[in-house]
Amino acid sequence: MKLWLVPASDAPATSNLPKTLSQPISEARRRNAGLSSENFLHAWGTRSGPRNDTTLQTMEPGDLCLFYTSEAGLRQNQYNWMAQVLEVRRSVQISEALWDTPDFEWVYFLEEPSRINLSVDQFATKLEKCRLLRS
Repeated sequence: MKLWLVPASDAPATSNLPKTLSQPISEARRRNAGLSSENFLHAWGTRSGPRNDTTLQTMEPGDLCLFYTSEAGLRQNQYNWMAQVLEVRRSVQISEALWDTPDFEWVYFLEEPSRINLSVDQFATKLEKCRLLRS
């Protein structure tokens, strides 16, 4: 299992959060994406590019994603969601159906996300404690 730290705090990501991550994918979006017969209720997507293409090819079912998001009511951006990967597909058609743009062609379907409350400082402290325990 790999851990993926997913930046999702820019304007497009913030707009996409309720479409597929913080809430289940609507039936209409699932149907338009050709997913109506599949049990994929949550997803996230990433743009294609040399670095992303190489990296996303290594994402596998069971990997864990922590989503760094910007959300109303929070003083700072932080890790607000986590979810395990179910499947990864590369599809501009699915991106268009889920997020109204072909830009996020690396689509990864997720188990139901869990709400978390983890600042960058808290995350760094936890990693440091793990490193010290292993020394």
